[in-house]
Amino acid sequence: MNRMTATLAVALGLSLAARAQAPGLGVRINGDAGSTLYVPVKVNDAFMVEGTLSYLHFKNDTGAGTLSSYRTTSTEVGAGFFWLKPLGESTRLYAGPRVSHGKASTVYGGAPEQRADSQGWTVAPTLGVEYFPLRNVSIGGEIGASYGHATGDRSDFTGHQSVKSTQASTVSSVILRYYF
Repeated sequence: MNRMTATLAVALGLSLAARAQAPGLGVRINGDAGSTLYVPVKVNDAFMVEGTLSYLHFKNDTGAGTLSSYRTTSTEVGAGFFWLKPLGESTRLYAGPRVSHGKASTVYGGAPEQRADSQGWTVAPTLGVEYFPLRNVSIGGEIGASYGHATGDRSDFTGHQSVKSTQASTVSSVILRYYF
């Protein structure tokens, strides 16, 4: 079983094992060429587990045979583990880590074609606020610091290379959730 399948199984298992008071679905509202599906599961009044599944496909076609033409596809599966704190009747704060595992593939134009494939993990301490304009609907915003590590292979006209990368960045999202 590969790491992506194992991570998906763990995230799904944790979400289902919680036997939630309030399971739901959510989507991230952002401007990139991808989308993220959230499956929040309120375990109790003080804790929530949120499975995530992301898909991104981006294509930049600047002309046939140029190295600046490329297409990227990535998938990521993960889970967030959040402590909840009410801030009022219809607002709550949440904080905790998001962890994920993903795979990415980029193909560059040109002759010969160049390719880079990688897989890795990310952890992101996250802080968010969620407002409930309706009983089962929330809109929230979150910020976090993301740290990730990936390994992969790159092939081009010079041959084949193994690569490793580490990334640190800040992240922010607006999330619309529906709880059943």
